[in-house]
Amino acid sequence: MRTIHYLLCLWCAAAAGAAPQKHVQFAARVEPAAARAGETVKIIVTAKLDEGWHIYSLTQPPGGPQKTTIT
Repeated sequence: MRTIHYLLCLWCAAAAGAAPQKHVQFAARVEPAAARAGETVKIIVTAKLDEGWHIYSLTQPPGGPQKTTIT
């Protein structure tokens, strides 16, 4: 019984210490960087993906997945 408790505690400690994997990193910037109230700005969003990872649209129309867009 002690062995089971020891292994369970060891497993919980390992799971708690494991960092979530981040395969996609997003960044955003505003152009122009300085804007006053009422002015229009463009927000540029970029994503950096690990090798082999992809981002697909949340909806799947007939014909297959479409590229992800942010509006």
